[in-house]
Amino acid sequence: MSQHVIDPDGTPYSPEKHPMKDYVGASAYFDLDLRSGVIMDVQKFPEMRKASY
Repeated sequence: MSQHVIDPDGTPYSPEKHPMKDYVGASAYFDLDLRSGVIMDVQKFPEMRKASY
């Protein structure tokens, strides 16, 4: 079996290789709608056709 090797110079997700995006001001930043939450309860849903994971 071959071993998986990551080439640090060839990775497409290397942040240094992507151009920097423009800065946004405070008003544009605070206009974002960021939401978070906590899952408090789950229930089985047998009618579901395809798993969501």
